[in-house]
Amino acid sequence: MIRNPATAPGFLLALIGALGATACLQPVGPGGDGGTSDGGEEVVALEVSPAYASVARGTSAPLIAVGTFADGHMADVTGRAAWSVEPANVASVEAGLVHGVAAGSATVRARLGEIEASAKIEVPAAPVISVAVAPPAATTGIGAATTFSALAYLADGSHQDVTATASW
Repeated sequence: MIRNPATAPGFLLALIGALGATACLQPVGPGGDGGTSDGGEEVVALEVSPAYASVARGTSAPLIAVGTFADGHMADVTGRAAWSVEPANVASVEAGLVHGVAAGSATVRARLGEIEASAKIEVPAAPVISVAVAPPAATTGIGAATTFSALAYLADGSHQDVTATASW
């Protein structure tokens, strides 16, 4: 079977990562069947992105669940998926937002009907020692916007982008 790579789930998830956004996905509204259909179409595959994340203790990182429907279209089903994490003493998850609890490894699962997908989560032992905001200073005109990012630096020398979960 020849498949268009631009319609493959991995391609879409790579594109989402490259764009740094989920705006290209259309959220699916609530369904009467426990969340497995979109206007009568069945979800035939589910992916969680990213498939691996490092989440420092006390910080959070977003995951998204992308459902592939029988007709081949994909949609963000993050809000409709049932999320769980094992072991619960390492991380917690709520609507796709993973929180680092204690050092260790965990598996986060998203379930939509009978279909399940997972992501591996690492919570490093190193604590956050500082947070840096970039740019450090900005000037903008009235009605214009400036984008800031936040990086958490850990005691082991690694860092984590916490822009999406920081309180601004």
